[in-house]
Amino acid sequence: LQREYGSEINLLAGGGVRASNISKIQETTGITHFHSSAKVLIEGNMSVSMSNSSVAEQVFTVDSEEVNQMKAILNEI
Repeated sequence: LQREYGSEINLLAGGGVRASNISKIQETTGITHFHSSAKVLIEGNMSVSMSNSSVAEQVFTVDSEEVNQMKAILNEI
């Protein structure tokens, strides 16, 4: 669709977009607008204790290195 309509519309690719596949998506589709959560799972500051064992909290956060890699790739296009 992007190639067919050119600058008349802007399609946004999202869902699984990462630095490892963003250039392939762009090359294959012609799309130049992307959405990515660029999330990574990290250990949080809290832990949950159940009887004798405790489990560290894990939270998702934005992986700034992933974002920077995607920006660098797109700047080359």
